[in-house]
Amino acid sequence: MTTETELKLHGGRLVARRLKAHGVTKLFTLSGGHLFSIYDGCREEGIDIVDTRHEQASAFAAAGNWRLSLLNTYLQANSIRDDRL
Repeated sequence: MTTETELKLHGGRLVARRLKAHGVTKLFTLSGGHLFSIYDGCREEGIDIVDTRHEQASAFAAAGNWRLSLLNTYLQANSIRDDRL
């Protein structure tokens, strides 16, 4: 029998827990539908989400945050590219 707490546990929450265990306080990302469960997990675990419009902007923001704060920072880049187009 499952409890209500077990029902709320999902893959995104597990990812967020591991990030938090490694000291990550901010997630820099370019939003994508396949990442929504990770975003939900980060919100539940208290990790700030910084959404940008471009992968390079996320990378620069993450690098700047790390340099200024000396805290662990995580970059989630998710560009889907199809060279056949």
